[in-house]
Amino acid sequence: IEVHNILNCLYFYATPNEINVERQIMSAVASSAWQTITVNITYQSRNGDETERQFDPYGVVYYQQDWHTVGFCHLRKDIRIFRLDRISTVETTDQTFTPRPDFDVLDYVVDALSAPNGYQVEVIFETTLEKAQRSLPPRLGTFEVVEDGILFTCSALRLDWIAALMLSLDFPIRILQPQALRDELRTLAQKAL
Repeated sequence: IEVHNILNCLYFYATPNEINVERQIMSAVASSAWQTITVNITYQSRNGDETERQFDPYGVVYYQQDWHTVGFCHLRKDIRIFRLDRISTVETTDQTFTPRPDFDVLDYVVDALSAPNGYQVEVIFETTLEKAQRSLPPRLGTFEVVEDGILFTCSALRLDWIAALMLSLDFPIRILQPQALRDELRTLAQKAL
């Protein structure tokens, strides 16, 4: 019941663009993680290949505009991250697994997806360190006090959500890099006007 109530709250407070996962997929994976039940999933890779996998879900997180689950993949015999919008079926099994008490799902996803295969973002915030940290999601990036404000740096796989986040801030910003983020922010600001 608690898992379903949490899911209902997530769906209620998220915007339509943030929900690209079928409710039953989200519910099945989150419930299985909560109850430590092994599941069988059908997963479609980035290039469109489908595989059947047995999977022990450790948890579900929302990061960089996508829902992810992390856990032990029996096919690969290792920990894997799966995007929930690429899972087409979830079936629970009668097997349970022992969760790893020292494993932090969010840390794992942030570390894995912050690899240098995306954009390196650098922005100057003209505000205080405390206000900058309160205005952005925890663990999104790093903050450094510099001469002309707060230097914020992060890695991003996509720039559209970073641009939307920057537009929502209530203090002046200056984008140092990448140029594509400036273009994305201009496009978004023109739509807002």
